[in-house]
Amino acid sequence: MNMDTIDDDVKNILMSYIQICDKHSNKLQAALAKTQHLLPFTIYNVENLNELDNAFIEVVIGRFAKLQDTCGQKIFSLVLICQGEDVRDKTFIDILNLFEKFGFIDDSNFWLKLRKTRNTLAHEYPNNQEKLITALNAVYSQSKELIGYWQFLKRKINKSVFVRD
Repeated sequence: MNMDTIDDDVKNILMSYIQICDKHSNKLQAALAKTQHLLPFTIYNVENLNELDNAFIEVVIGRFAKLQDTCGQKIFSLVLICQGEDVRDKTFIDILNLFEKFGFIDDSNFWLKLRKTRNTLAHEYPNNQEKLITALNAVYSQSKELIGYWQFLKRKINKSVFVRD
């Protein structure tokens, strides 16, 4: 197998993950729109959610996590491989720093903040309403940032990976 075939295989895998992220982004945007009337979250409105609003909030949380995770765990490495980088023995922080070096992200702390929010949301807070409210409000504000970043990243990937001189 020659390097062009490997590049094509990596690009095909990357394209499939781009399509997956587009789906996550679109569903996240739709669920955000359906729940805007609830913002900002308070203890009162969270305790009095109807089933439909609760379901849309679950979609927001799930799609935020999936979009963030798929970008960070799949797309970042694939893009770097397409840039000629060997990422096999690199830590996530190393990959993130390379991503910043190549201009695919302005500030790696932005991504670490998103990852921290995703990890916080993975925990349920049945006995701590204040933590739940803080986490929900964070995911809603950061969802818009994540969607915006995804659009930027997709354009950047198209220019640097799929359309080269």
